[in-house]
This record gives sequence, C-alpha cells and structure tokens, in this order.
Amino acid sequence: MTGPEFLSACADVVGPERGLIRRAARVLGVSVRTLEDIRQGRRPVPAFYVERLAAAAEASDRAGRCFSAAAPRFDALAAELGREGWPRASVLAAAAAWAGLGLSEAP
Repeated sequence: MTGPEFLSACADVVGPERGLIRRAARVLGVSVRTLEDIRQGRRPVPAFYVERLAAAAEASDRAGRCFSAAAPRFDALAAELGREGWPRASVLAAAAAWAGLGLSEAP
C-alpha cells in the first residue's frame, strides 16, 4: 500500500476534514511526523499500521451500528423521562454516569 492510499484509508476511518494526519496518528498510536513521512514517500507503510487501521475501522463501524440501534430507544426514554419532569440534560448525565459504571454496578 502506498502512502497516499494509506492516508485515503485513514480518511475513511477518521474523516477527511482538516487535521486528518493528527487524528490518524492518535488512532494509530504513532507520531504525526511518521505519518507525514509516509505521506511524502520517505517511509513505507508498515503492515501493522494497516492492521491497526482495520481494527479502528471495525471498532468505529460497531460503534456506529450501536448508535443507530440505540438512538431511537434513547430518544423514547428521554421523552418518557421528560414527561415525568426530568430535563434532557439530567437524562444525558444519568446515561453518561451509567455508561461509566457498567451495567452490573448501576444503582
């Protein structure tokens, strides 16, 4: 895989917006300079970078599918709790706290 091909694949995972190399470096656990060297052809693309990118893409895809499945349910829960007088911000804070605790530890 060439440097431009690799960075194109990175853009598919982290988004093509400004700051692509910085975000890709963070996801891959490498330095920005390393990715700049790859982009400019001064360094080859190591196979394990491609593997890390594939793992990040899979994790992102799973998270996206989970979000798509959970969003309508969360909207319904937020609406139901809103009818009981709970502000949406409180519902979000409770969901964030629950996510940090884990299901088995939730009060």
